[in-house]
Amino acid sequence: MRASWRAAAAMAMASALTTPTYRAMLESVPRPMPLASPLPMVYGSPLTPDHKALRPEAAADCRTSAALFERTSPADAPQRRACLASLWLGYGMLDECHALVQAESYAGSDAAYLHALLHRREAAHVGELSMTGFQNSRYWFGVLGDHPLFPDVRAAALTAADTSTSPRARDFVDDLGDAWDPFAFVEFCAAAPDDPDAAAFAAAVQDAEWALLHER
Repeated sequence: MRASWRAAAAMAMASALTTPTYRAMLESVPRPMPLASPLPMVYGSPLTPDHKALRPEAAADCRTSAALFERTSPADAPQRRACLASLWLGYGMLDECHALVQAESYAGSDAAYLHALLHRREAAHVGELSMTGFQNSRYWFGVLGDHPLFPDVRAAALTAADTSTSPRARDFVDDLGDAWDPFAFVEFCAAAPDDPDAAAFAAAVQDAEWALLHER
């Protein structure tokens, strides 16, 4: 089985091979993260001052994924790029995340998973091909197909529902059955802004899902 970037990152962390830059960036990811981006993506156009302001001070000197690890090789470049893309996603830097995952988003890949997540975060903003982020997210979840992380995300949703005050959250997890449904969660996120309790549940699941990308 192909080694995931998450496994590579975990091994590197355990061996003290990550750089201070990586550790500082990871610690400065805002938690919980906003459910939806307040800014539209620019898709190749120059970043606005508001977009540039999303980059934290901890990432000021990070230009490539090579800044994250003490030792690198061409063979681990895809894993390193996905790792950096996940950090950009955590900060809400969707265009920077998009640039890293676009070329490597194929079925079952971590890049495709991140691609779907960044567009879900793009939310109702209209972006490429005149699609909303939610529509684009559904497309990329279709490309992704199944992913070994899904059972853990389902478990995180069940845990979040146990402490949620949202009836819609309980209905959502009751309808899941035995498998995680990323398409249904996209729809849940799209409707969540109208219900603060549902939005809080969705944000909790999103936060756990992002954390799992680093812990698996």
